Amino acid sequence: MVGYAPLNTAIAEIRLFVLFPGKDSEPIQGSLRNASLDGRPEFEALSYVWGERDSPRSITLDGEGFHVTPNLYAALCALRRPASSRTLWIDAICIDQHNVDEKNHQVPLMARIYKQASRVTAWLGPSTPRIELAISWLNSSPGPYLDPVAARYWLDLEKRAATSRQGELDRHFDIVKSFAGAIDISDLQYWHRMWTFQEFALPSEEPVCLCGALKFSASALSDTRISSEEAIDRLTISINFLYSVLGPEFTGLPTVPGFNNQALSGGRSGAELMEFRFLPQNFSMVNSTSRKSIINMDETALFLLLSATRGRGCGDSRDRFYALYAMAPEIQEYYPPDYAKPFERVCLETTAFLINIDAESLMFDSFGLRYDRLSSGAYPTWVPDFFQPVMPGMPTQRHYNLFVHHYGKAIPERLCDLEGRPDARVDDSLTTLTIYARNFGPVRTMKFANSSESVIAQVHAILRPGLPIPPWSWAASGEQLKAHALGLSWIAGVPLTDMDHFHDRLLRLIMAIDKTVDSSYPFHTVRAFFDNCLDVADSGDWLGTSFKERLGEQDSDMELVSSITGCASLLVGKTLLATQDWIMGIGMSDIEDGDILVLAPPLPLLLALREVPADADSEGDGTVGYKIAGTAYAYGLMDSYALDLELVEELAGREFQRFTIY
Repeated sequence: MVGYAPLNTAIAEIRLFVLFPGKDSEPIQGSLRNASLDGRPEFEALSYVWGERDSPRSITLDGEGFHVTPNLYAALCALRRPASSRTLWIDAICIDQHNVDEKNHQVPLMARIYKQASRVTAWLGPSTPRIELAISWLNSSPGPYLDPVAARYWLDLEKRAATSRQGELDRHFDIVKSFAGAIDISDLQYWHRMWTFQEFALPSEEPVCLCGALKFSASALSDTRISSEEAIDRLTISINFLYSVLGPEFTGLPTVPGFNNQALSGGRSGAELMEFRFLPQNFSMVNSTSRKSIINMDETALFLLLSATRGRGCGDSRDRFYALYAMAPEIQEYYPPDYAKPFERVCLETTAFLINIDAESLMFDSFGLRYDRLSSGAYPTWVPDFFQPVMPGMPTQRHYNLFVHHYGKAIPERLCDLEGRPDARVDDSLTTLTIYARNFGPVRTMKFANSSESVIAQVHAILRPGLPIPPWSWAASGEQLKAHALGLSWIAGVPLTDMDHFHDRLLRLIMAIDKTVDSSYPFHTVRAFFDNCLDVADSGDWLGTSFKERLGEQDSDMELVSSITGCASLLVGKTLLATQDWIMGIGMSDIEDGDILVLAPPLPLLLALREVPADADSEGDGTVGYKIAGTAYAYGLMDSYALDLELVEELAGREFQRFTIY
């Protein structure tokens, strides 16, 4: 077992790993030495992902056996020189991973480590033939990693394409395969882990990307070779040529031995390759503009860093936050990294920092509410789910959150006048959040069904009061559903005799959720479509016929059919709600009758709050407390092109009220 020498925290001491020279077949050996960052030692830093830990590999460290992950072992083999040593900083080797106090001390030094390193190497993992082709294509052009062999290969390919049919096929195949390899690079685990985000962003010079034995610039790949118009044209020409020869299925030609879809693009269809410009967000940060903006980011902008790393993974949940500490040093002053704390505490402290210090107020338009917020006592309901990916789960999920970027809506400025309003604040005990919001009153609700087909049938039942409702599982009684809809219309200020008004508001609300429907089709067209759907519902047994086939019999505009069914899918599991102030909205599934609807700008969503019983979470001073039941979108308040100006003006006159949230 390796005996780690103690580190002197007073002089920012770290350990450095000296990788001994050796040939490919020889064991990996090295030694550790302590060095103070204050003395500016010469070293390189390695950025990598740990990878699988089930089958560790053994190296020799100061004469003792030491286990590393297979991915780190492969990196060491690629980094080792045949005749000279190499001094490196590698977290898994240089930090005693079993010493919590040492980890707590080393994490705050990460910024200095990656900024002071003479070079940072980003180990992406072993190469593949497609990746090698992509890198050779990248390095065939002038740049820091120009490869004469690669340049000659692509030049020879161009010459052969000009003189023979086979050469032309080879050229187009290699162009498409190189794009497939570029997408493979963007899909590598390196770009999907938490720690690698700051490790790639912190160095003053862009890290050297190493894939197998090949070096390249990730920003050059992102900036020019993938996203430029020239590259797009190049790929388009090649795919069109291969389509003309191979057919639309891209299945290959018997007359061209060795070529098939798997060899061509690694299982990627031509259509998928044409979407290469829409690279994963985690890889988009490597382009030169994004990386510079991250480097120059306000040091306290932890919220922006958390937003930029949504969807990235980490082995230790606490690293969702600690892996960003080097780029947001202010939070360390309030809540230093401490691996002795449970994740729940770290998450709670981070939320309090974001609200009290980072001045982000409420974050539920960027990070959704936790699905167990009302049932779990581990957190207050105001602590968001920081682990939700950039594109949340399918809308059929019961707890699917409402995100403002799905709808492209915003609260009108008239309702966002914050003059004289205190900021939101978490108390010192980290148990309650105090917000100041405009109260829109209690809501009446109706639940949408759990499938798109059933949702559309529900809408029909409301639009056509005389319709007999099919025996769907979502409604035991059609009359009960219609009565509930009538109740919604009454509480929304619409007389029972004026259901057409209510119908129009409901349809426009549904249209507003799907911008493509709203912008592409006039209201009367959508209303007519629903009527056609209604005729389909009346004409026979829906359960025995494909939904889209049924719709197709009645309406030839299948694009509209697709848009409406897609729109309906966004309503699956949601709640239709209304207040006495003519506010109608769509909210999360947990919102119930009696919850109150409030607006707490600058949050561009409405909150539904549920009063906490007096004997639960009460401060004992008569203060009424609430829990967050869900978020909601309201038609007429959140659409710049369809504002209810009279309603907005009336609501803007309401005073902000104080709410205590548990």
